[in-house]
Amino acid sequence: MTHFVRSRGVECGFVESRFIELVTSAFLIEIRSFTHSTAASAQAFPLRIRYDALLQDNRRRRNKMFRSLFWLGLTITVSCLLFVAMLQSSMTPAHTAFAQATTTPAVIVERVWTRDGNGQNKNNFVRGDAIQYTVIVKNSGNTTVTAMFVFEATGPRQIFSWKQNASVAPGISGYYSPAAVPNDAPPGTYTLRVTVIYNGQSSSSTGPFTVKLTHPQRSCKVF
Repeated sequence: MTHFVRSRGVECGFVESRFIELVTSAFLIEIRSFTHSTAASAQAFPLRIRYDALLQDNRRRRNKMFRSLFWLGLTITVSCLLFVAMLQSSMTPAHTAFAQATTTPAVIVERVWTRDGNGQNKNNFVRGDAIQYTVIVKNSGNTTVTAMFVFEATGPRQIFSWKQNASVAPGISGYYSPAAVPNDAPPGTYTLRVTVIYNGQSSSSTGPFTVKLTHPQRSCKVF
């Protein structure tokens, strides 16, 4: 009985020691496995850190490049807009002056003189003669305008004065005011002045003529 019990005890002790050995081996395997995994992770983790650092650095560089391009494009756009504004501002006054010069006509007096009652040029008159105070004007525009005409004949005294509105067509136009030399006009040299007023501007010119008491008498010869 004792042998059997000791043998069983030995057997049990052997089994027990084997179990402990197996458990210990498994624990060591787990420890070695964990150690190996930890070592592998320790080797791989710095690589991941370096990769993430490079990725963040590339992102920072790309963002910096995009910001630089944005500010460069904004600067170029603003410069172009300022250049266009300055160019338009410099061209506007000249364009306005040109438009005013072409759209605002002027009426200019070209010539002033006297004619007789038949429309023939004449500058010597006697009291009571028919006379036509004549003027030629020029309209520089391309539309018909209305201007004020003022006629004045002055010398030893004023013998004629008249003013009236009249239409002036584009180009050259002629006008006259028919009258008669007053019977009491003093003899002497007179000046005809014609003034044309349009759009607040005036143009005038003069022409001389003379007044005598009577026509020269013809001498008669007796045969």
